[in-house]
Amino acid sequence: MSETLLEFDGRLESSTAQAFQRRLAEASPSGNERLLLDLSRVTFIGSAALRAILVTAKRLGTDGGRLAICAPPHIAQVFTISGLDAVLPVRSDLAQAREALEV
Repeated sequence: MSETLLEFDGRLESSTAQAFQRRLAEASPSGNERLLLDLSRVTFIGSAALRAILVTAKRLGTDGGRLAICAPPHIAQVFTISGLDAVLPVRSDLAQAREALEV
C-alpha cells in the first residue's frame, strides 16, 4: 500500500488548526490509509495541531492505517516534550519516516 504525503509549512497553530484538521481528514477518508506528514518547513507547531495529529493517528490505528512524521529538530522536540514521540513515529528525514510506515 502506498502512502499519501502531506507537506506543510509555516505555523501550525490555533488559527490554522481547523484547515489542518480538514486536510488530514480529507487525506484519510477510509481510515486505512498511510499518511506521511512532512513538517520539515513548519516553523511552529501548537497544541491544536498536535491534537489534530493525535486524533488522526488514533483513528488510523483503529481502522488499520498508519501515520508517520518527518520533522526538523525544533518541531520534533515539541513531540518529545509532550510525550507524543512515544506513540507517534517522528523521524528527521522522509526516508526514515517512510520506513516507519512499513513497521
